[in-house]
Amino acid sequence: MKVTSAVRSEASRQSARHTLYVEGNERSIDFQALNELLERSIPIKGLGPGSNVAAVAKSLFADHPMYYFLIDRDAQSDEEVERSWANFPDPTKNNLIIWPKKEIENYFIDPTFVVKSDFFVGGTGAQEPYILRLQEEATKRIFCEAANRVIIETRETLKERWIECFAYTEGAFQSFEETRGLLLERPEYQTQVTKVSSWLTKEHLTQLLEREVDSLLGGKETCEYGVGKWLELMSGKELLHTVVHGTGFFRVIGADGRPLQGEKKLFGLLKNLLRRDEKELPEDFQRLRSLIQSQVKKDGI
Repeated sequence: MKVTSAVRSEASRQSARHTLYVEGNERSIDFQALNELLERSIPIKGLGPGSNVAAVAKSLFADHPMYYFLIDRDAQSDEEVERSWANFPDPTKNNLIIWPKKEIENYFIDPTFVVKSDFFVGGTGAQEPYILRLQEEATKRIFCEAANRVIIETRETLKERWIECFAYTEGAFQSFEETRGLLLERPEYQTQVTKVSSWLTKEHLTQLLEREVDSLLGGKETCEYGVGKWLELMSGKELLHTVVHGTGFFRVIGADGRPLQGEKKLFGLLKNLLRRDEKELPEDFQRLRSLIQSQVKKDGI
């Protein structure tokens, strides 16, 4: 008994050296779902917005190679997303992974996954009505979603570091007037003004909006399952709450045999889905579990 306890104690100590940082806090879906998915094999901590997680990833990875970071996709490209998975963990950059879908919630609205829940009313026979309702709810939000994607892309593009600071050289910057001249004569100012002006024209913003709508809908007038990228790239948070709480497709039962409501209902559904057989989980979930747990095991767990 003492030997077993000692082994478990050592395993816990070793595992604690690894930490996964995610968006949100301990009450967020990311935190709750990932604890279940990763079978509590690694401590998980919330760092608030994705920008915070990404910034901490860049600053800590060199000194803490066993810290891992996971963020929503947001405006990241397909190439950036795949590179984050293929190179994980990357000792030359950071240990940051980006969800291939916009948010973790997007996985829990996918008809091919949610119908596997014990709490999905009607079983697989109700998949078609669920798809129709999901398409209807997504279509209501599609133009707002497309506009927000344009805003996010614009915000990310225009905040790029477009001018570098001066490097001090002996004999320069010796007076206010000289420094003023060096500062005001930088050609980057006009380049940036031109870039911002051209990006923010009504014509360019309209083109971006048209591109996003076409990408999400795949050329259709409304959201259709299997067409376009709406299921992967539009925000899944509102859709998840709507289909779980605003429809009759899910009846989640607690340990006492009574139906659950609110947050308990949502988390009960997610946990039930994540306890399915490994092969029934979304491929990204399987891949993440394998990546994280293989890192923990390398450390002697």
